[in-house]
Amino acid sequence: MPLLLAALAALLAPAVAAAADPPPAGPAAETDIGVVATAVRVTGARCEHPRRLEADPAATLVDRPAWIITCEDGRFRVIFEGDTGPKVTPLD
Repeated sequence: MPLLLAALAALLAPAVAAAADPPPAGPAAETDIGVVATAVRVTGARCEHPRRLEADPAATLVDRPAWIITCEDGRFRVIFEGDTGPKVTPLD
């Protein structure tokens, strides 16, 4: 279990670091959307073919970034809560 948490932390680190700003356009945005989609999948939800990623300013705090991701399978709010991993809430 500690190995899984370490791998998840390494995977999510870029999204957490970039959470203060909306995702940039271009190749970096594709990486960010992939990281957030993976966070959705890690919780057991389906997120096939992610299509859009946007910052969620209403749910974002200084130390807790939040995103809305739109996938082929639905929309999700993803909140990165530090060491506890992502909190994923279906929106549709």
